[in-house]
This record gives sequence, C-alpha cells and structure tokens, in this order.
Amino acid sequence: MEEKNLKEKRETIITIVFSAIMVLAIVAMVIIFAIRKASAEEAIAEVEPDRVTTQKVFVEKDKIVEVEVEKEITQEVIQDGLRDMGVLITEEYYFTMVENYVKSKTFMKFITSESAFIYSYDGVVTAGVDFNEIKVVRDKANKKILIKVPASEIQNVDIDFDSFKIYSEKEGLWNPIKMSDYNESMVELKKAAINKAEEKDILKRADEEASEIIENFVKSFFDKNEYQIVVEQM
Repeated sequence: MEEKNLKEKRETIITIVFSAIMVLAIVAMVIIFAIRKASAEEAIAEVEPDRVTTQKVFVEKDKIVEVEVEKEITQEVIQDGLRDMGVLITEEYYFTMVENYVKSKTFMKFITSESAFIYSYDGVVTAGVDFNEIKVVRDKANKKILIKVPASEIQNVDIDFDSFKIYSEKEGLWNPIKMSDYNESMVELKKAAINKAEEKDILKRADEEASEIIENFVKSFFDKNEYQIVVEQM
C-alpha cells in the first residue's frame, strides 16, 4: 500500500514538473514573440519616415527640376549649350591637287642644275566655327535673342596619302631630290588647297551652316514665333 502511494506521489510530482515546464515554455514563446513584434514595429517605425522622406525628396526634386527647366531657359543656358559643341566643323572641301615641284641650284655662277617632280594627292579642307566663343544676349522686352558668333576658320587640311600619284621625276646633276624636298612640297600643296577652298567660298558656306545650326538649337528652347533669333558675326 505504501509503495502504491509512493508511486502515485512520484507520478503527481512528475506531472506537476512537466506542466510547469510546458507553462514556462509557452510563456517564453509569448515573450519572444512579443519582443520580435516590438522590434519589427520599431524597425518599421524607423524605416517608414525614411521612405516618406525619400518619396517627399523625390517629389520635391521633380518639382525642382520642373522649376529649373523654366529658369534654365536663359541666355546663359543657351550659351553653355552652344559652347558645349566646341569647335564645330560645318563645311568641307574635297580636292585633288596636282603639284609641279622644281628645285634649282646654281654652281660657279653659270651652271644650273634643276630637279623636279610632278605628283598629285587627294584630300579635304575643313572649316568650322569655335562655338566656345559664342555670346548670347536675350532681350525679353523686344522678344529678341542675339547670338554673336566668331567667323569661320580653316581648321585642317587632311591628305589621303594612299592617293599619291607621281607623274614624272627628274634629278639634276649634283642636285638630288631629298625627303626634305617632298616635305616642302607638301607644305606648298596644303597652302594651295586652302587657297582653292577659300576661292570656292568654303568660309562663307561654313558661316551659313553654323547660323542654321545655331537657329535650330535656339528654336528647341523657344517658339520661333515668340522670339526673333538674330545671328551676327563678331
């Protein structure tokens, strides 16, 4: 009988201990869940203002951009936009030049030795405007935009060396043709090409093309019927 009572007491104690452990486990789980929920809420509370701020900043930036677009249509912005183009090639003149190079030397005051060669090259002369020097004046009262532009200049002479052709070559006694002679003749060829291009009004056409580019650029900012656009050379 005593053994039976002892066994029942042990079972009762085990049941109580187990129940206590279960209760503690449940309480611990509730506490952990509450802590996690609180942490999550704090994290959300910390993140939400940033999101709202970011959205507000983004919206404000959009508004600022819209306002700036209105403010940016000024003579400074137009001028900066044109100057960003740098030196703009507005006209090209393609050529084929035939040159007759002659080199003479006189010996003992009465003996002349002459060397010569005739050759040709293809190439292109380019002309353009330095847009870095452009000045813009906006007259709001008279609805006029004045753009002052520097005159066009010859920018370069490019020779197509693959197009070289030689037609005749003669070397005089004690007067051989040297590489320096070819270099000197090339300088003369470039000068002749520039002169020919200028005779063909390359600079005038370059000015006209530059004016058209400038007018189209300014018209992208303003209604052409709202402002009179005037391009003048400095």
